[in-house]
Parts: sequence; C-alpha cells; structure tokens
Amino acid sequence: MKYFIHVSLLFLYRLATAAISLQEFASEQCTGSQVGSVLSNAGNQFDSSGCVPSNQFHSVTLITADPGFVCNIYADTACANFPVTLEPTAPGTCVNVIGAGAICFSQALFDNPLADSTAAVVIGGSSVTIALPSDNFGEKAINLAFGNAIDQACGDKGCSPTTVQTTTSVHQTCETFEIEVCKHDATCQQTIQVNGNDDNTNQRDYMKGLLLATFVTANKQDPNTDGILTSANDTKGVGGLNPIHVLSFASVVLNDAKGNNLAEMSVEVDMQCSALTPRESGCNDTFKTVVDAALGLVPDVGGLVAAAFDLSCQAFS
Repeated sequence: MKYFIHVSLLFLYRLATAAISLQEFASEQCTGSQVGSVLSNAGNQFDSSGCVPSNQFHSVTLITADPGFVCNIYADTACANFPVTLEPTAPGTCVNVIGAGAICFSQALFDNPLADSTAAVVIGGSSVTIALPSDNFGEKAINLAFGNAIDQACGDKGCSPTTVQTTTSVHQTCETFEIEVCKHDATCQQTIQVNGNDDNTNQRDYMKGLLLATFVTANKQDPNTDGILTSANDTKGVGGLNPIHVLSFASVVLNDAKGNNLAEMSVEVDMQCSALTPRESGCNDTFKTVVDAALGLVPDVGGLVAAAFDLSCQAFS
C-alpha cells in the first residue's frame, strides 16, 4: 500500500510540474485499459517528451495542457506517420484516435526557441573615432559599415574571425577630425572584426539587428558626439571619409528559457593612430535603459525574437 501511495504521489507531482500530459486508452471514449502516458520534459530544449511508443490505442485524453503546448499523435511507434495534433483542451476531454506513438511539446518554444528567454547584451565601455564613407552619415553610415562587416564574416553556422574589414585613411583626412590624431603617422588604420556562433540564418540576422541597434543608439548617447558629422550638410569630410564616434565593442548572447546558449555574436572596433586613445562610452543605467528600448524595437527574424534583454556595461580600458 505504501508503494502504491509513493508511486501515485510521484506521478501526480510529475503531472503538476509538466506543461502537458496525455493518457492513452485501448478502447474508444477513453475506456478500457490504459495503454500508456506521455509527459512533456522540462529538461528538453522545446519541453518535448520525444517520441514515446506504445501498444496501439484508440483514444486519448489530455490530463494537463498549458497554453502553447500540443501533442502529436502518430500511427506508428517510430513517430513517423503523423495523422493528428491535439491542441490544449479542457482537462479530461476524450478524443477518439488510433495511434501507437506520441510526442508532447511546447509549440511556442518550437516556433521561437527564445520564448521566455533573455538576450544578454554587453555594451563596450570605450568609444573610438573611426572614418566612414562621406556619402553616408550617422545611423545610415553605421548600419552600412557594420552590417557589411557582419555579412562578410558570418554565415549560417558562425562567423570567421579572420574576415576583418580594414579601412586606411591618410594623414590629411585624420587632421580634419578636429582631434589630435595621426600627427606622426602617415596613415590611420581601423578594423572591424566579427566573431560568433549560430545554427541558422534567423539567429544570425536577429543578432545582427540587435548589434546594429546597439551601435546606432550608443552613438546617439555618446557624450563625445560634439563636432561629429551627422547630416549630409556637413562638409568637413575629405578624402571621401567622415569621422564618427562608435563603441569599441558590443556583443549579444541568445539563451533559451533554461539559460542554454543558443547563439552569440560580437563586434570589435579598433583604430590605430599614434595620438588616438579610446574614451569612455558613457555607459550607465540611463544609457542602458535607452539601448534596451531600442533593442525592443528590433523586429523578429523568422519568428525569432527575445522576450527580454539583460544589458551590462563593459569596463572602460
């Protein structure tokens, strides 16, 4: 008797913690012997039970069914022949269906692995002045330069750190920046380097959108933006280049609802000039609030979108 109570309590506990659970019966109308039961698995990436084979059943009932969860019923034990999906219904509702296997999982997580998750974004503590083509200004210039760098370095399975976008500006151009740089160098060399890992283009393109929004918003909040060229009416740029302040670093890590790393991407910017030193980016709580709001406006890519953002400031160096 004690053994029966122990097993029953354990089963009830699993039902209480499961997002969806299914019972299978040998006869129609959920009568006769119980053939098997299927519980979603909270340890799985998609809260999936995986394929659970059984003897042939003729009816099923959902014991628990939270929103966003479904059960697929299969005619075979390999879960290959897929006849019907059971959507969440009132607990205890019986459905007559012939099958020999089932998979119960979170449709919401399957459609968007980032549902109820957090995208961790690190904002660089330093900003540098770089040269961008003078036919583009401000936000457009940043999106074009950094977007191209990401496109060149990243495919659908990660980014190659050896793909570095390099721009060389001459001494005369550097002097027009109204800052004391390149006085003793014939050239200034800037690099944009991208690193990252992803499983598909949806992850890659969504992270790209988040990083571009971070760089653009940070540029607008940078306390060093005095004298920076932001409109087509500015005429200080020479040699086809204009100066602009940008973060020296930003990164994003996409985690699923359980904290597992799904994908990550980072962009690092460097400008080599003898008299040029990085300055503080001004990242603080107010700064992060503004960036967080901008990240929330980044559209989903193929249904992929983070539920929340966790922003942090990199130490100035």
